[in-house]
Amino acid sequence: MLEILIWTNQPGMFAKREFDQLASAIDSFSLMTYDYSTPQRPGPNSPLPWVRACVQVLDPDSKWRNKILLGLNFYGMDYSALGASGQPILGSRNKGGKHAVFYPTLKSIQLRLELAKELGTGISIWELGQGLDYFYDLL
Repeated sequence: MLEILIWTNQPGMFAKREFDQLASAIDSFSLMTYDYSTPQRPGPNSPLPWVRACVQVLDPDSKWRNKILLGLNFYGMDYSALGASGQPILGSRNKGGKHAVFYPTLKSIQLRLELAKELGTGISIWELGQGLDYFYDLL
């Protein structure tokens, strides 16, 4: 089940209301469309339906899509079967025990680039230098 928070009253949370208030005065917004999963709910880092929903909820009328940058992650997440916290991984790791590892691939990155084009957004990459060097070949 994919969840998206449509409105929140929590301090520090950014929603459509704030986006609408700032969009005309800001060059671009880097939208954090990664880190969807948690140690309590291991899974992919940025499911495509969730990424799409994040953009559509923020700008349902496509008025400011050119100001939205989809956040791409090039790191993976390693979830332990022991319930330990998920840890970002940038390469291989051998810690023993059972783990669920979710790591981007060229295909998953290409699909996100195609989604950004379809939605009329740009992209931003969380921390250049993470991930595998050949990921940049798609850009």
